[in-house]
Amino acid sequence: MQIISMCTSIDGMNKYLLTTIALLAIGSMQSYAIAPDTSTVCVSLQVKNIRQTKGTFTVSFYRSQKEFLQKGREAHIRHIHINGGSVQNIEICNVQPGAYAVAVLQDLDSDGDMKMSAVGTPREPFGFSNDIKPHLKAPSFAQCSFTLPQGASTTVSITMINP
Repeated sequence: MQIISMCTSIDGMNKYLLTTIALLAIGSMQSYAIAPDTSTVCVSLQVKNIRQTKGTFTVSFYRSQKEFLQKGREAHIRHIHINGGSVQNIEICNVQPGAYAVAVLQDLDSDGDMKMSAVGTPREPFGFSNDIKPHLKAPSFAQCSFTLPQGASTTVSITMINP
């Protein structure tokens, strides 16, 4: 009689442990699956003054003056098809909060490079965050920079310059 009751209590204990482990595993999976990523934010870019609706936008995010406008030194880079119209809204998510400057190139022939004239001026449309319009030289990171706060989305205006 004691052997049977001992087996019954061990079986009951095993079922209890397995049920507990299964519930803990399911509970941890559910909380992982629905937990929002609060360490990154979204940036909405409002790109205006688009005169030609062909090619792609190359959107480059920079974190410092040392990296600013240096090909290959971007913190984030996206290539976005141009939808048409004189204004295009672009949302870029999964960006870490902090200071950034953005440069946008409208790559009319989608070759990945900005066309330059013989004297070194751009031949394809471009723009910078804060609607900066450079005069005789490229703008600085400080002129174009803005801060992405933790936990909040930000909208940045960029007016394209059409050479």
